[in-house]
Amino acid sequence: MLGNVPAERLKIIEGIAARATRSAKRGLPVSPADLVRAYYHGVAEEDLGLRSTENLAGAALFHARLANVRRHGQTIVRVFNPDPARDGFDSPNTIVALATDDMPFLVDSVGIVFTQNGIKVHFIAHPVLMVERDGRGRLKAHHLENSPADARPESWQFIEVERLDEQRLETLRDKLLQSLDDVACATGDWMQIDQSRVDAFAAATLDDQWIHRAGPVGGLQAAHLPEVDRHALKLAITLDQVISE
Repeated sequence: MLGNVPAERLKIIEGIAARATRSAKRGLPVSPADLVRAYYHGVAEEDLGLRSTENLAGAALFHARLANVRRHGQTIVRVFNPDPARDGFDSPNTIVALATDDMPFLVDSVGIVFTQNGIKVHFIAHPVLMVERDGRGRLKAHHLENSPADARPESWQFIEVERLDEQRLETLRDKLLQSLDDVACATGDWMQIDQSRVDAFAAATLDDQWIHRAGPVGGLQAAHLPEVDRHALKLAITLDQVISE
């Protein structure tokens, strides 16, 4: 699972995994060590080395508890100043922790919220996990590779930002939720455009050009467009024709 991780990073991760195994409470539905390995495999060793093994282990375990129950389509966002007794880890920074369906533009959209509000980012862990859940949304297992067919990709983001006061915590959370909702609206509900849909579009617009026929450029080349913007199909077909000339 971690074959491509640099040796120095792997050594740090294994230390965090051992700490998580010792400190994890009963009831965690996944292996604490495997969770840590998946959680931090993409984080640079320089960033990991600036933080204590105890706090890194606690952060990963906290995130597993936060995302323990989540239904498909649900976005979980928490913005807080950590309390070791309550959260299991400490940090001088404010924490943004989220779990949602994996979608395009997530990291960029979250980053834009921070930039627009003048908030400095100090640390990011962003594992994309293939997650198995039961019918109630309860976490059963996670995978980085070789996942079963019923596993779904989830984006878990743990971000340390500059310390914020209590009033700004709720404001930031609201803005993040709005941004993530916008991403879901823009990338969700995509429809498959097959030849029958292309034919129907041509008939409805009285625009029965060759570009609407299946071939090396036309028809099925414009195969995926959002349900929310069906009119984009005509633009895509037009651009496809221009590019081919």
